[in-house]
Amino acid sequence: MPKVFISHARDSHDYARRLGEALRRSWGASSFDEARVTPGKPSRDLVRANLESADYFVVLLTAMAAQSPWLLFELGMAQALRKPVVSLLLGDLDIGRFDFLQLDKWHLDARHLEPEQAAERIRALAEGAGRGSPG
Repeated sequence: MPKVFISHARDSHDYARRLGEALRRSWGASSFDEARVTPGKPSRDLVRANLESADYFVVLLTAMAAQSPWLLFELGMAQALRKPVVSLLLGDLDIGRFDFLQLDKWHLDARHLEPEQAAERIRALAEGAGRGSPG
């Protein structure tokens, strides 16, 4: 069962939750996002532990995410751990600002996709790369 870390800002919390549920239903994937951080636990340590155990890092690109230092922390850690990064464009942003995400291979324009559709495309990317299999 693949593990997916979903990084997002507050403006895409509902989409992230629904995406996690869709990944679980369609692929058997488990997901983690920072909204599930337990108060009183060190967030950085919990994020690091979940990123280390993740098979994929999915980042939801929105206006708020583009300004989030926390997102950059998570992304930098995912890249340092050599996790496959899948970026989902959800907002009207200048995508050129995110050229460091290697958008040519793992980028999805999800502005018109429901979370269930995005989950299927993420699964297809992973299976096409030979990195995962249905649950």
